[in-house]
Amino acid sequence: MKYNDEDLVAILQQSISQANGGTTGNTTLQQNRQAAVDYYLSRAPVPTGIAGRSGVISTDVRDSIQSVLASMVPAFATNYPCAFMPERPGDEQQAEVETKAVLKVMEENGCYTALYSALHDALLCKNGYIKCFVEEYEYSTTGRFRGGDQQDNAALLEMAGEGAEIEDQDEDSVVLRTYQERKRLRIVSVAPERLFIDANLRSPRLQDASFVAEWKPITRSDLIEADYPKAKINELPAFGYSGLDNNQQMRQMAQQSGPWSAATPDQDLIAVWECHIKIAMTGDESELWRIIMAEPGVILHKERVEYLPYASGAIMMMPHRHDGISLFDLTKESQDVGTAALRQWIDNNQSAVLNRLVLSPQVNADDVANGGPNMHIRMTRGDDVSMAVMPLPFTDIGGSCEQLLAYKDRMRSQRAGASLDLQAAESQLMSSQVGAMGADRIMSNQEQVAGLFTRNISETLIRDTFLLVHQCLRLEYDQAIMLKVGEQWADVNPGDWLERTQVKVITGMTPGERNRKVGALTAQLQIATQALQSGLSGILVDPAGLYRILMDLSKAMDLEDHEQYWIDPSSQRAQQAAQQQGQQQQQMQQMQMQVTTLKDQVAQQKNQIDAANNAAELQFKYAELAMKAEIEEAKLVGSATLQLQQMELAATQKAQGSPQAANGAGMG
Repeated sequence: MKYNDEDLVAILQQSISQANGGTTGNTTLQQNRQAAVDYYLSRAPVPTGIAGRSGVISTDVRDSIQSVLASMVPAFATNYPCAFMPERPGDEQQAEVETKAVLKVMEENGCYTALYSALHDALLCKNGYIKCFVEEYEYSTTGRFRGGDQQDNAALLEMAGEGAEIEDQDEDSVVLRTYQERKRLRIVSVAPERLFIDANLRSPRLQDASFVAEWKPITRSDLIEADYPKAKINELPAFGYSGLDNNQQMRQMAQQSGPWSAATPDQDLIAVWECHIKIAMTGDESELWRIIMAEPGVILHKERVEYLPYASGAIMMMPHRHDGISLFDLTKESQDVGTAALRQWIDNNQSAVLNRLVLSPQVNADDVANGGPNMHIRMTRGDDVSMAVMPLPFTDIGGSCEQLLAYKDRMRSQRAGASLDLQAAESQLMSSQVGAMGADRIMSNQEQVAGLFTRNISETLIRDTFLLVHQCLRLEYDQAIMLKVGEQWADVNPGDWLERTQVKVITGMTPGERNRKVGALTAQLQIATQALQSGLSGILVDPAGLYRILMDLSKAMDLEDHEQYWIDPSSQRAQQAAQQQGQQQQQMQQMQMQVTTLKDQVAQQKNQIDAANNAAELQFKYAELAMKAEIEEAKLVGSATLQLQQMELAATQKAQGSPQAANGAGMG
C-alpha cells in the first residue's frame, strides 16, 4: 500500500499521541519525569504554605544520584569498555582492529559527555538515550602561494582541484581557499522527555521498537542549510516556549513565564519531529523509514534507512517493559521522610526560641511579639505578671527527629546502595578499625547495588552504543580511519567491515571489583611465570598465554596505551626477534658443537701424546734396564775373568816354582 504525505502525517500524529510520553499514551511517565526533576532541583516536596513554618527540603535524590555517578563513571573510564569477539576462524586480529577503530572514533567525538548525560538521565528518569549519526560538513583551508598573473593562477587552481578559489591576490602572491566535503560521526545524548516511543515495546533495546519519534526545535536557517524545501520552511509557523508543555519545559531552572520569539525570522524555532517508523510504504513488507515532519504537519523529508540511530539503557530493568526503574523511584520516599523530619525539627527549635504565649488583655501584645533582646513588655499597673503572660507547654522532639533521620538514611542505603555512605568520613576511617581486608569486605557488600547499576547500564546502553557506532561507521562513514595496527600505522576502511553482533562488555566493575580482578590476574601471572621457569613452556603455558594475562592485567589496572609496555608474540617484531633468537641459539649450538669437537680432538691428541710418552718412557726404562743388565753382566764377566786370570796366573806360578810363589808360600 502506498501512502501520500497526508496519510503519513495522520499516521505519525496518531503514533506520537499513543506513544509513551504522548498526550494519550503513558501520562504517568510524564508525571514521574516531572516529579523526578522537581525532586532533583529541590522544588519538591512543596512547602505547606503556612506562615512561619519551615520550607527546607531534603536532597536525598540529588545526593544519591551524584554519589552513584561518582562510583559508576570510573568504571567506564577505561581504554577498552567494550571489545568485539571473534566470530569466525582467523577473525581475532580483525576484531581487535575494529574495536580500536570504534573506540578511537568514540573518543574523538565527545562520547564522554554524551555518556555522562545518558547515565544521569537513566538515574533520574528511568532510561538514558544516546543517538549516533554521520554529519556532513564543509572543511576549508587557506594558503598563500607565489603567483600573480592569470596563467599562474589558472595552473594553481588546476593543481588545487575542484572546490578551490582565489580569495585574495597581490603582485607576487595569491591566497587560495580550498573547500572539501567531509563527514564526522556525532554521538549525542537525547533527553528522555523528547523521545516518544512505541507503547508496545517490551524490551530495553530500542532496536525492537516499531516507532520512535524525537521532538526537537530547529532554527529556520538550519533547516534551509540542511537542504530541506525552502518554500515549505518559510511558510512554517515559529515555535515559542509558551506552547511547550511541562514535560518539555521541566528541566528549566526557572519556568518560562511568557512567549519567546527570535530577533530575526531566520532564527525562528521550528518544532520538528524526526520519526523512525516501520511501515509497508511500497509493498506488503514493513521497512524502517525516517520521516522528518514539522509542525503543524508538513513532511520535509522521507527515506528508507537500515537501522535505528538510538541506544538506550537503564540502571534497573523492569521485566517485559521498556521503562526501567530510576534512582528517583527508589529514593523519593526517603526524601519525603527526610523533608518532613527536618521541617518538624526546625519548627520545634523555632518554638523553643519563640514559644507560644497566653496573654491577658492588660498586656501589650506588640511588645510581646517583638522578640528583640532586652525589649520591654508594657502592661497595666497592678496586674500579676506571672498570670498576665503564661507560656504554653512545649515538647522537645529533637531526639525522635534525629532517630527518624537515621532511619531515613538506612532506608536510602538499602534501596539505592551505599555509595553515599562510603564517601562519609566514617567509612574513610574504617580500614584503621577493622583492617584493610575487613574494610574491603564490608565495602564490597555495601557497593553491590552500585555494581548492579553499573552492570545493567553496561549490558544495555554501553553495549548498544558500541554496536550502533560500528553499524553507523560501516554503513555511512566512507572515509578512512588512521589507526595504529601492531607496530605500523594504517588506513582502516569501515566500508569493508562485516556486521557484528558479539560484544564483550569489559566495564561494569566497581573499584573494589577492579582491585579483586587485579589481584587474581597478578596471581595468574606469578603461576605462569613459575611454569615457564620450570621448563613447562609449550606444555602448560606459552608466550601467547602470558601476553594475554599481561594485557588483561594492564586493562584491569586502567593503564593508558598499555600495549607500549609489552610485545605481542604474534607480531612481526616478535617473530623477527624470535627468528634472530633462534639463529643465535643455532649459532651458539654450532659453536658449542665445534668447541666439543675441538675438546675431543685435543683430548685424543693428548691421549696420543700420553701414549707416546708412555711408550718412550717404557723404551727408556727398558734400555736403562738392559744397559744396567749389560753393565752387571760386564761386571760379572770382568770379575770372573779377573779371578780366572788370577787363578791361572797362580797355577802357572806354582807350576814353575818361581821364587815368588815359594816366597808367597813360605810367607803363608
